[in-house]
Amino acid sequence: MEIFDGRLIDAVNRKDLKEYLLNCNFGLEKENIRVDENGRLAETPHPEIFGNRLKNPYIKTDFSESQIEIATPVCHTLKDVYDSLENIHDTVCLNIGDEYLWPQSNPPYLPKEDEIPIANMGDEYEDKFRAVLAVKYGRKRQVISGIHYNFSFNEAFINSIYNEFANEENFMGFKNKLYLKICRNFMKYRWLLIYMTGASPVFHNTFIKKYVDESCSLDDGTCYYKNMISLRNSDYGYKNRNNFYIPFNSVESYVCEINRLADSKELQDICEFYGP
Repeated sequence: MEIFDGRLIDAVNRKDLKEYLLNCNFGLEKENIRVDENGRLAETPHPEIFGNRLKNPYIKTDFSESQIEIATPVCHTLKDVYDSLENIHDTVCLNIGDEYLWPQSNPPYLPKEDEIPIANMGDEYEDKFRAVLAVKYGRKRQVISGIHYNFSFNEAFINSIYNEFANEENFMGFKNKLYLKICRNFMKYRWLLIYMTGASPVFHNTFIKKYVDESCSLDDGTCYYKNMISLRNSDYGYKNRNNFYIPFNSVESYVCEINRLADSKELQDICEFYGP
């Protein structure tokens, strides 16, 4: 039975639970390319001052040795999570010498494909996984950066509204349906979110040659596609080679399909799935 037919919003309003909607669990993960003073990708190793990248919970590397990933702890207000991100960002900036963090999601001035350093994780599986991605997608595509937004409701909020539906669904089933409904709505309207907030249509002419050749260009090495809002979220950006259609009807069907793709080697690992 579909339990989210308007009664959910009614329950939130009737119980005056709106304050819980901004008092949740938030986490941010932000990727940046390290660049030199000329805005070129830095080919230096991950700074030793940040320690073991597999054990440091806040400062890691993503695909490239030059690609720092900053991760906040779980925070309970938007202000706290932004403050945490800013503090870690500042810590990184103060400890990378004469290098800088490239502020855009699209890559900076890039060297040749095989000169982009793959992250040296010091772990056999992690290193092999990145090597496979480099061959499958190309290193230049893999250094497109972004922000991952992690979110969950306060358990008190879920418990409060669950009481409205307890006779129709067990708690775990209710909770799963709640999050899956949010996922489906996000996918339904993500085109609008990208349209309203996308601001990365340009890229440098050292990016993937095929895309550079097809694009419009300016005299300063800037390339762009007409009417493109976000390179990362376009067919030219950070996406799987094939279009995978993953069901969001239930947690079981979602997990089953992701595992099937990994078992069949259509995905090297479940982490390779770049869809929502």
